Amino acid sequence: MKRFWVHPLYEFRREHGFFEAVFPTLSSYPEKFENYIRMSASQFDELLCLVGPHVIKQNVVKEPISATARLVMTLRYLATGDCITSISYQYLVGIATTANIIAETCQVIWNCLQQKVLPYPLTTRDWLKIANDFDKCWQFPHCIGAIDGKHIQIQCPDNSGSLFYNYKNHHSIVLLGICDANYLFLFVDIGAFGRRSDGGIFRDSQMGQKFEKRKMNVPEAELLTIDGRWRDEVGEHSALRDARIYGNHFSSRAAVTIRDEFRDYFNAEGAIPWQYNRTSQ
Repeated sequence: MKRFWVHPLYEFRREHGFFEAVFPTLSSYPEKFENYIRMSASQFDELLCLVGPHVIKQNVVKEPISATARLVMTLRYLATGDCITSISYQYLVGIATTANIIAETCQVIWNCLQQKVLPYPLTTRDWLKIANDFDKCWQFPHCIGAIDGKHIQIQCPDNSGSLFYNYKNHHSIVLLGICDANYLFLFVDIGAFGRRSDGGIFRDSQMGQKFEKRKMNVPEAELLTIDGRWRDEVGEHSALRDARIYGNHFSSRAAVTIRDEFRDYFNAEGAIPWQYNRTSQ
């Protein structure tokens, strides 16, 4: 049974809460402001214009927490990965209320920005532009995206066994992302079990399934050609000249070990349905 409608500590929010007491002053220092929520004041105002109308609450019984405060609390939580309890004490807002504000605001941010930041579907022209950027910026031809997974550490959920336990010896979910040559995300898959590999997550994800079923408008494959003129430009003191074979076969043995590890992986969890149709007999 609750002893208070509002805990006496939270009654001091208007005088001592971070948003009411410190944030107005913080806004006067652009560098500190950007360090606190990881975006400039102008970017914050733009995001607030998009998100604000969807998170503002009506004044019925108590004065609601403002849309600006809700957004600041959420951005601080995302910027630092701090715990809900710490955010609660900093802003003098109840723990349950803090958790609800952050969850609701995150969903609104996703709803408002998803189509702008992660437009879908991409056209064939979009993919060709991405490939051209990779070739121009990184000298990596025929590349339409860079993919990697990031483990987000979590507390072990109840009755989850080892589903979230990863090779880094902690529990996590995986954020798998594909980005273009300018580090901008194209597709994301969020929430896979930490014990799974990037390849397995991609294979079973919606984006992986769409790639497999050729529903992503990816351009037709082309031959990868490499200009051989570099052979004529090898200098007298280049490392590519006068290369010799060393008597130590350790490197060869190491290469065989790596090859066998890849073989085992791609014949188990990393296997894809069409690979056996393309393997030469």
